[in-house]
Amino acid sequence: MGESVGYERIVMAAEAATVAERARTWPRHRPWAMDDLEWHAALAYATYPLHPPEDTPEALRAETLASFDGTWGEVMPEASPVALGDAGEPVGAVLTVRRIVHPQAPDHPYVIGVLTDAAWQRRGIASALLGIAARAVLAEGETRLGLTVDADSVGAIRLYEGLGFVELSRGAAGS
Repeated sequence: MGESVGYERIVMAAEAATVAERARTWPRHRPWAMDDLEWHAALAYATYPLHPPEDTPEALRAETLASFDGTWGEVMPEASPVALGDAGEPVGAVLTVRRIVHPQAPDHPYVIGVLTDAAWQRRGIASALLGIAARAVLAEGETRLGLTVDADSVGAIRLYEGLGFVELSRGAAGS
């Protein structure tokens, strides 16, 4: 999606059934909705390492909106769950598209975002949300699920590998 910006990304994929089987559970969740845009953008800004051009709150909000308006592919609502905290507040989310819009993309559903509020991390939310996404993908007759992760996100890579994701390729971001 343009020119390299100086950091490495890894493309991973897994059998959706394996992800569904290995994932943890989370009791409170619902599908993502456009009303979630503001908190989602704020959480993305607080969670992800900031890389230009998405290194300001405004730029990241625009990128988040682009994710949900189909710029990166058709959103799969049932495979895009939001985890809810004790008071019903959103504390994590996964966004999945049917096919990511990218020339080298694999031909299966693709997770384009995994977020967990820092206060709620290490409780199995990301695992549970990926399991919900995997079950939704399976319900639609798909068998695989892909995602991309920054190569230096050791904890995320460990989570994804534990759910059955394997590296397909790696390269500079934007390539």
